[in-house]
Amino acid sequence: MDLRATNFMNPNGLDHFCCWCGIEASSYDHSASIKCLADPLVPQYQGGLVVNPQFDRGLEGWNVFGNGKVSVRKSDLENQFIVAYDRRQASDSFSQWINVDEGLLYTFSAWVQISEGKGTVAVVLRDSSYSRTVIGSVIARSGCWSMVKGGITANVSMRYELYFESNNTGTELWADSVSLQPFTRSQWRAQQTENIEKVRKRKLRVHVTDKEGNKLRRAQITVEQKIAQFPIGCAVAATILNHTNYQNWFISRAFAATTFDNEMKWYYTEGNQGQENYTIPDAMLAFFRQHGVCVRGHCVQWDHEKFNPDWAKALSPSELWDASLKRVGSVVSRYAGQVIAWDVMNENMHYQFFEERLGRKNASAMFYNVAKVLDPKATLFLNEYNTLENPNDMDVIPSRYIQRFKEIRSYSGNEEMAGYLEEIMREAYSHPAVQGIILWPGNVPHGCRSECLKEFTGDPPRNCSKMCLTDSNFKNLPNGDVVDRLMKEWNRENLKGSTDENGVYEHQVFYGQHLLTILNPRTGQKQTRQLECLDDSEGKGSRVEASSYNHSASIKCLATPLVPQYGGGLVVNPQFDKGLEGWNAFGSGKISTRKSAFGNQFIVASDRHQASDSFLQWLYLEEGLIYTFSAWVQISEGKETVVVALRDSSKPRMVIGSVLAQSGCWSMVKGGITVNVSKTFELYFESNNTRIELWADNVSLQPFTKSQWRDQQTNNIEKVIAKIYRALPPMEQVRKRKLRLHVLDKQGEKLQGAKVIIEQKKPHFPIGCAVAATIVNHTDYQNWFTSRGFAATTFDNEMKWYFTERNQGHENYTIPDAMVAFFKQHGVSVRGHCIYWADEKYNLAWVKALPPRELLNAAISRIGSVMSRYAGEVIAWDVVNENVHFHFFEDRLGQNASAKFYKIAATLDQQATMFLNEYNTVESPEDMEVIPSKYIQRLEQIRSFPGNEDMVIALGLQGHFDSNPNLPYVRACLDILGETKMPIWFTEFDIGRGPNQAEYLEEVMREAYSHPAVQGIILWPGNVPRGCKSECLVEFQGDPPQNCSKMCLTDSNFKNLPTGDVVDKLLKEWNRERLDGNTDDNGVYEHQVFYGHHLVTISDPRTGHSVTTQFEVTTDEKSKALDVWISL
Repeated sequence: MDLRATNFMNPNGLDHFCCWCGIEASSYDHSASIKCLADPLVPQYQGGLVVNPQFDRGLEGWNVFGNGKVSVRKSDLENQFIVAYDRRQASDSFSQWINVDEGLLYTFSAWVQISEGKGTVAVVLRDSSYSRTVIGSVIARSGCWSMVKGGITANVSMRYELYFESNNTGTELWADSVSLQPFTRSQWRAQQTENIEKVRKRKLRVHVTDKEGNKLRRAQITVEQKIAQFPIGCAVAATILNHTNYQNWFISRAFAATTFDNEMKWYYTEGNQGQENYTIPDAMLAFFRQHGVCVRGHCVQWDHEKFNPDWAKALSPSELWDASLKRVGSVVSRYAGQVIAWDVMNENMHYQFFEERLGRKNASAMFYNVAKVLDPKATLFLNEYNTLENPNDMDVIPSRYIQRFKEIRSYSGNEEMAGYLEEIMREAYSHPAVQGIILWPGNVPHGCRSECLKEFTGDPPRNCSKMCLTDSNFKNLPNGDVVDRLMKEWNRENLKGSTDENGVYEHQVFYGQHLLTILNPRTGQKQTRQLECLDDSEGKGSRVEASSYNHSASIKCLATPLVPQYGGGLVVNPQFDKGLEGWNAFGSGKISTRKSAFGNQFIVASDRHQASDSFLQWLYLEEGLIYTFSAWVQISEGKETVVVALRDSSKPRMVIGSVLAQSGCWSMVKGGITVNVSKTFELYFESNNTRIELWADNVSLQPFTKSQWRDQQTNNIEKVIAKIYRALPPMEQVRKRKLRLHVLDKQGEKLQGAKVIIEQKKPHFPIGCAVAATIVNHTDYQNWFTSRGFAATTFDNEMKWYFTERNQGHENYTIPDAMVAFFKQHGVSVRGHCIYWADEKYNLAWVKALPPRELLNAAISRIGSVMSRYAGEVIAWDVVNENVHFHFFEDRLGQNASAKFYKIAATLDQQATMFLNEYNTVESPEDMEVIPSKYIQRLEQIRSFPGNEDMVIALGLQGHFDSNPNLPYVRACLDILGETKMPIWFTEFDIGRGPNQAEYLEEVMREAYSHPAVQGIILWPGNVPRGCKSECLVEFQGDPPQNCSKMCLTDSNFKNLPTGDVVDKLLKEWNRERLDGNTDDNGVYEHQVFYGHHLVTISDPRTGHSVTTQFEVTTDEKSKALDVWISL
C-alpha cells in the first residue's frame, strides 16, 4: 500500500457543505480551528463518506477497535459523541470501514477530546495487511474539543479501517463530527485555480481620457507585470559568487527572494570562537541587493546540537549564554534592514539544545526578543520540517507547532518528482494562508553533477542534492521546467487590449507592480506609468478602481503611518517617495519632504501664517462618483485639529475629513465626498494653529461608482467581511447566517421533498421609530406603529427631566408610564431618552438657578428617580445627552460630573446599555466640535474615570442629516468609530426636506444597516401627527416651519408619504423575510436568513402531517451555519 498523507491547516473558512453520496463537493472547506471549544462544530461536508458522523444514531456504522469498550454519550450542550474507555493499548478505540478509491484526494476532519490532561490523538487508516498511515493528529485535552484536520491520497482502491489512537491508555478517548470527503483531481485543481483568482489577483480598471477630459475609446493598453507581490524564490550556495552561469540562471528567472544554504549560519561565520568572518555572506548579500532580490536571514541559531560549532557545545552554561547573545547581536545587527526575515531558532520543535544546555526554558523566546529589538522591521520565523510533510512525526504536528509558537510569543530525483513538485507548488501558491515560497535545490552545482542525477530511493548519495532544478551546467531538468512554467504563469503576466466605448479597460491582474503603457490611436502619443496593485484586505489597495471598499481605520496614534489605502487611488506620489512630485504649496508657507527615523518620507508645511498655509494637489473629480479619503497627519508640537478640504474656483471649501492630531506620532484622518459637477479641485490641508508645522503622509482618494457602493452594502449584509473589518468582535457575517434544516421522519430517516416555510418574527437588528405622547390616545397612530413591526422606540420628550419635573420636587410620570406600558404590551423595546441634557438651554430655569451643591443633589435625585422607575424596562439610557458639544454639568459641578453620572447609572440599571448621544459626528464634516476623534476622546475621558474602565458605553449617533447627505463621509466615520469596539446606534435618524428626501433616506438607511459596526436604527419623524399636518408638507428649504417635523413618514391621517414607503420597503426586505422551499434528497433545506427569531413550518408531502417550531439564529464565531434537526 502507498498512501501519501497531508495535513491541512488554515483559519480562513469557506462555507460549503455537501455529501459525497452522488453529490460532489462544490468547494474545499478551508476552515479550521486552533481553539479548544466547549462544543464541537458540525462535521465538514456533513461527514462526507462517514456514516453517522455526529453519532445521533448511536453507534450505527462504528465498531470497537482493539480491546477497549465504546459507547455514546451526550454532553451538557446536547451533542452526542463516541467514547472509547477501558483502553489497554494506544489503538484501543473505535473505527469505521471506508472504501477509498485510487486517484481521489480525501480531506479529513474530526473533533476529539480526552477525559483528563493533555495528549496527542492521531487518526489512522489501516488496510487488510495491517499497514497503517496517519492522516491527521492534534494535541487534545480534557474539558473542551480540539479539531484534527488532515487528508490522504491512495494509489490503489481498497477498503480501509479508519480509527483513532492515543498513547495514554489511562484516558478515555472521545470523538465527534467526523468527516472524510473525496475530491477528484480536476476538482482539486479547479479549487486551486479559483483560489488564485480570489487571493492572488484583483480587478484592474483603467480609465483613459484625452487632454480635454473626454473618454478615449480604443486606446491600446499593455500591462506588464514587473514585480510580484507573492515572492517565489530559490535558495543559493556560496558558489554563486564566482559562477557566471549560476548567476545568469538565477537572475534570468526573476526570483523575488533567496535564502543562503549555510553562509549565515553560526558554524559558517564563526568556525572558531571569537574569529568571525562574514566575507562570503557580505558578498552574497551585496550581489542580491544589486539585482533587487530580497534575502531571508537563515539562520541565527540552530537548536539541533550536531549543527552547532564544536567549540560552542564545549562551553559551560554561562559561557554558552554569553556566546549565544553575542551571536544574535553580531549577525542580526550586521544585516538589520537588509533582510526581510530571520529564522531565529531553526528546528526549535524537534530539538532544544539551548533550552537544555542553558537551563532556561524560555531561551528561544529570549533570542526572539533580542532579534526583534535589533531588527524591528524584519519578520521573525519559526522554521521546521515535517509539520506538513510527514503526519507520522508527532513532534511537529500542527498543534504542537502552534503550541511552540504561542510559548515564544508569550515571553515579555525520480520521474514523478516534477509532477509532484508542480502539485505542491500549486497547492502552496493557491492557499490563502501562504505568503511566499523558497525552493531549496541544495548544493549547486556540485550537488547536481551527473552521478547525482541517477535514480535513487530514500536519501540522496553523499554531497548530492535531494532536488535539482538544473544539471551542473545549469541546463534545466524537468523540475526546472516546472518552475519556469509556473513563474511565467504567476509572475510574468503580459496583457494587451484596448479601451471600450467608455474609455475603460479592465482585467484581473496579479498583485504586485505593473508597467502600464497607453497608446492614443489618433495621435500616436504613448504614455507609460508604474502602478501597484496590492491586496486591499491588508489596508492597502491599488491606484485603480477598487473592487472592494476598505473598512479599516485606526484610532491609535502610531509611530509610523500605515501604507496608503488603495495605493493612494487618484493621488499622485501618495507616499512622497518621489519628493514633491505632484504636490504644490498652498498659501504663503513653505513645503518640503523629510524622512523619519523609521524611513518613511513625508511632506511638511512650515513658516505658516494662515490656517490654510499647507500643501495641495489638483485632482479631477467626476459627478456621480463616490470618493473615500484617508491620510496620516502629524503636527510638530501639541495637539490640534487638522482638516482636509477640497476647493474649486467658484465655491467655498468642502471639508472631507478631520482629526485631532498630535506631535510625536501619526493620526489617521478618514472621510469622503461626492461632487455635483465634474471638474478639477484643490485638495489641501489646514490647521488653525499657524505656529506649528503640518505633516502628512500616505494620502489616498479613491473613487467608487454608485453601483459599486451599493454592491458593497449588499455584500456586507450577505457575505463574510471579518478579514476586512478587523476592529469588530469576531462576526462571520454582518446580518445573515446560513440556516440548515435537517428533516427526519418518525423512523429517523431523511425526509425528501418536505415542504418548508420560514417566517422571520423578530430581528436581532432593531429598526425602530421615535414616538410622541399623542400615541397614548390615538388609535390610528397606534395601529400605524404596531402594524410595521418596529422593534424599538424612543420617546421624543416624555422621559426628559423638563417633562417629568417641571417644578422642583413635583414629579409626574403619568405619560411615560402609559407609554412604557403600551410598548411592553406590544413587545417593543424602549430606549431611555434622556436622563440629563448637557445643553444649558434644555434645562429648566429652576435647575439652572441652583447653586452647585443643590444642583448636585437635584441631579442625584433625578437619576435615582427615573432610573429606579424604569430599570429593567428599557434597553438603553442616553445618560448625558449631547455631552461632546455641551458641558452644562461640568461647568457647574466639575470636569468629571458626567463620568460620575455614567458610573451611577451603570450601577442602578446593570442590564441596560449606557449611551453617549450626539449630533453632527457623521452628518456634518464642518462641525469641528464633534469630529470622530473628539467623540472618541470624550468616550475615553468618561471611561477613564475610576470604576468606568470596563464599562460598555455605546455610541449614539443622532443622524439628523440635511437634504444632501455625504455617504462616503458617513461610512468613513463609522469605520473610525467602529475601532472603539463599542456598540453604535443611529438614535434620531432623519433626512432634511427636499425633492430627493425619500431617495436619500433609503441610501443612508442602507449605509447604516450594511455597516458592520452599527447595531440599531431609530427613525425620528418628530411631532406626530401635528408636525405632519398639510401646511407642514409643502416644499421648504432649511429648517422646517415652527411645530413642523423635519421628516414625516405619514401625513396627519397616518397615510404613508414616499418616505414612509421607503421605510416599509426596507422593513419588509430586512425584517419580514418569508422563505418557501423543499428539502433535498438528503432531507436538508438550507438558506441564508437574517439573525433573529424565526417560525418554521414543515409538512410531510406523503402524510400531510406538519409541525411548527420556533428557533433563534444568532451570531456564532465558531460555526458559520446553524444546523437544526426536526422530526415529523
